[in-house]
Amino acid sequence: FQLLTESRQTGFPHPSQYCAWGLGESLLPSCPLRPSDLPIASALLERKQEIAQGLLPGGSLLPRAKRWLDARRSALEQHATDFLRLNQRLALVLLGSSAEVADYFESLSHQDKALLSLSRCWQAFDTQYSERLREEMRRTFTPGIDLEEAAEIARTLHDKLLKKLEKKASKAEHGHEARFLCFVAAQLGGPIQEIFLQRASEKFRFMPPELSDRAQRLQAAAWRALESFAEDMDVLEGSDDTPSTSLQADEISYLLQRDIALFSLPLEQLQRAQGMDIVHELKAYYGRRYQGA
Repeated sequence: FQLLTESRQTGFPHPSQYCAWGLGESLLPSCPLRPSDLPIASALLERKQEIAQGLLPGGSLLPRAKRWLDARRSALEQHATDFLRLNQRLALVLLGSSAEVADYFESLSHQDKALLSLSRCWQAFDTQYSERLREEMRRTFTPGIDLEEAAEIARTLHDKLLKKLEKKASKAEHGHEARFLCFVAAQLGGPIQEIFLQRASEKFRFMPPELSDRAQRLQAAAWRALESFAEDMDVLEGSDDTPSTSLQADEISYLLQRDIALFSLPLEQLQRAQGMDIVHELKAYYGRRYQGA
């Protein structure tokens, strides 16, 4: 169990701890300046830190979490065909139909550990694109910058990162995965920039952007992954029993179908979707912070 035995923990689920996909912790604010004005988000961020402590070596959660992950992986492996099909449906509604999606999932269908490979690919997207974009934006922005200037810098940084990924893909041994990763960055880069700009607006005091519906869906998905993981850890803390492989399989199926629904919802229904309460809370918070509240 790689993440649970490292000395650094985040409390956010690796894709293999969710349902073989995930957008990563980088889409969440790390330390809002006025957490009391974000009651829903702050409660989850606080729980995330508690989980991180519990998963450190010697932590109270670690032994039970290892058993939980074993059952999770067994469920993924035993139902690999069904879960790979659901993950492909999710990729199609998230990214759109393309040769990159089709070729990558075709290559996965011939692998023994397809869902583990898919999990690692989504984690690579977070570390090689999202985290780097977030850090480059933080490093490059300067006091006094406005939203238009910040957005232009973000687009330039995105282009540079995408070129690096494309160059790496051209030399990659496993070309289907590398090209899929590039496609994900190209498709999701815009809405992820919006989320990062919203967060940066508090520190650099520029007007927060109005998130597109796609950015709102991504933001909601990231928070829902954390919420689901926190609920699983709560169950572990309250019982010595580990959820069975069968129950794990039911949960994975539910989570995948829930995320497919999130990215398929008509725009007029999006604002009432599960997880959108935090999206609304964040929008109001950053708006108030810009206005000086």
